[in-house]
Amino acid sequence: MDFDEWKPFYLEIVKDLNLNVEKDRDAAEKLDHLIKNDEAKQKLQERVKKQVLVLGDAPKLKREIKAIDKDVLNQK
Repeated sequence: MDFDEWKPFYLEIVKDLNLNVEKDRDAAEKLDHLIKNDEAKQKLQERVKKQVLVLGDAPKLKREIKAIDKDVLNQK
């Protein structure tokens, strides 16, 4: 999902949870940096030791999970 499609949902979540958009953006940037950091990624991979998929409660979640399942099954 691209941000233009996600934005209305995001803004609703921000409103419902009374989030600070600036702080949320800062947290997202920090997470992005951590994900791109090879050392942090290596430590995480050592702890998890398998592939992980993180999902939110998106309106299209069931359809997207089915698509993911097909992709995963086709990789085996």
